[in-house]
Amino acid sequence: VLKEIGQVNALVMVMRAGRFTKFDKETIRTLRESFGPYFWRNMCVFLTGASAKPAQLNLDVEGPKLRQRMEQVEREIGADPQALQAIQRMHVYAADLDPVLTTVESRTSEFKFKPSLVRLGLEELISLDLRIPPNVMDMRVEEFRRFATSDPTIERWIEGNYHQLGLCRLAAFKADVLAMPPFKPGQVNRLADAPEDEKPPPDAGTNEALLRCNTASLEESAGISPSYFTAMEFLEAALLGSDVKLVKGSFLQTLASQRGIAPRRQELPPQAFWDSREFVQELKRAGHQPPPVIVSISYCWLSHQHPDPEGFYLRWVSQLLSSFAKWNRIAEDRIAVFWDWLSLPQEPRSPEEKSSFDTTLQHMHLWYAHTATSVWCLSRVPEGASAIYTSRAWTFFERSIAGMGDPAAPVLDLGMLRSTWNSWAHVLQDCKVRPQPPLAPEAFVSEMVRKNVRQESDRQRLAQSYGTVFRAAVSAAPRLHYAALRWGDREAVRLAKLLSLCTSCQELELQQNDIGQRGARALLAALPQCPGLYRLALWGNCIDPESQELLRTAWQQAGKPAAGLELGDQRKSLTPTVEVDGMKASATSASNASPTMSRKNSFMGLSPAGARRSPEEMAALQMAELGARQAAFEARLHVAISRISSALSEVGDAVGGHSPKSMATSLTTPSHQMASPSNRTG
Repeated sequence: VLKEIGQVNALVMVMRAGRFTKFDKETIRTLRESFGPYFWRNMCVFLTGASAKPAQLNLDVEGPKLRQRMEQVEREIGADPQALQAIQRMHVYAADLDPVLTTVESRTSEFKFKPSLVRLGLEELISLDLRIPPNVMDMRVEEFRRFATSDPTIERWIEGNYHQLGLCRLAAFKADVLAMPPFKPGQVNRLADAPEDEKPPPDAGTNEALLRCNTASLEESAGISPSYFTAMEFLEAALLGSDVKLVKGSFLQTLASQRGIAPRRQELPPQAFWDSREFVQELKRAGHQPPPVIVSISYCWLSHQHPDPEGFYLRWVSQLLSSFAKWNRIAEDRIAVFWDWLSLPQEPRSPEEKSSFDTTLQHMHLWYAHTATSVWCLSRVPEGASAIYTSRAWTFFERSIAGMGDPAAPVLDLGMLRSTWNSWAHVLQDCKVRPQPPLAPEAFVSEMVRKNVRQESDRQRLAQSYGTVFRAAVSAAPRLHYAALRWGDREAVRLAKLLSLCTSCQELELQQNDIGQRGARALLAALPQCPGLYRLALWGNCIDPESQELLRTAWQQAGKPAAGLELGDQRKSLTPTVEVDGMKASATSASNASPTMSRKNSFMGLSPAGARRSPEEMAALQMAELGARQAAFEARLHVAISRISSALSEVGDAVGGHSPKSMATSLTTPSHQMASPSNRTG
């Protein structure tokens, strides 16, 4: 059956929790023999079962056991080193999923006396379950009432104990599966969407050549300004000194409603574009009118002749622009869109256009890495299309550099957007990309060689451009700001490996994250590689006293100023957790708790009922959840404001009186607080 499918995104093995039968082993062995070692990268396991014991759904216990059995299968067949590494990174999930929630009919029957839930689809129920904090059962009575009664759907969801089913884990499961590059059974060493005339991944020799090219790029960009991707002057110079055209958002909406398919750049009328000089003047002009907003589109071409032959991307972007403009309280023509098909000269090109195109490519990275641009990643493709966003070298490059200069920059993966969205608040809630430490140039090249390109010269160009971005945004930056990004030990370890490349770093801000012992000691080991570092902010993390003392000793031995190490107050570490592919599972045994409470705790990641927390632990737990609850509240608030504004707009149209926008302004926060999306989202 799999061979008839022809293309496989993920092999999901649903197994009964706590059991690994001979049939399971033979099935996995058959898959391994059929598809080779590559298939482990697309393998994931979902443990479930209504009769499972609570301990059998504990990923800290069952995850290592399961991986050990998978390794045994691989060692019996080939013991491929990359396969063994992939098994260790294999996604494992565990949840007691209730079949009654899977169909409309069964949900209607289940929620017969819960009208606030009966209208919700499965994805909306998953989103609802994500809003339930892990400590909901430990809340004080007054706090619980305030939280539960704020929304009738939340109250009914908790009342029916549906939050114990682990339904929210499907969200992580979906995100992980969508991120897996597909493969073909007959071509497991080559990505599935590669057209016949695209170059396959190069060999090891090409990889080494790209690494040399990347290193040379780092050396050539040694004199680049650290503000290259933050100061507006560099973006303005690129706009005035090249043939880039920014498209007006209003024109894209008109085009989507009339023709549905975007012509190439040379065929668009002059009124479709912003005048470059006028645009630069608008950016500098201070007044009551907000400056124009730049949106850069990252997407994969659907064909070599036309990137969007049926207008799929155009209609999608048009809908998003309308909602984006309302959210920012600007007109659609104040949005400037960088879209390669519409912004750069396309084939066939005249000699002058070819020269202009080559010059423009030298500044392509600016439109995705600059802090003044909002990057929209259109990672979803139309049904039936063979293109895959994650398998293309250009989209991998654009996604990798987006937000590198500013981790808090608005980078959106719009492929994660639910079909039921109706406001920009939903877009921010579903699609905002969680910042990650930047890839080292060697890691970028190693990953890029597995991606598809149409021209082999693109690999060298992308390696050089990434080296330029990394040098300006990371290596040459005197201050690296990675505070309040919810980074844990894994991100801290990755960052520690980069510090030897951060030759100009003087200040490193990592406060208000979730860094613990392992991450702190990785940073400690990297201190000798940072001679210029004189300030390291780590307050508000979860670093234990022993690691704090080791940090102070290493900091002093390195001859750095004592006041530069900012440890401050650390949040008390709660129940030890181990992160398994993006999900945290409690490491505390539930054997001493009652069956009902143990089952609940295994889902929610809480300590057993018998392990009472101290007031300090409770306070730390509540603080850890405060940010998530505040974000959910703000999203609901802005959805409500959007609905009220829409209603007032209808009233204004009906009476023909005051401006609906001015009527709605009094319902929102002051304009100086609503000037930018970052102010709204906290």
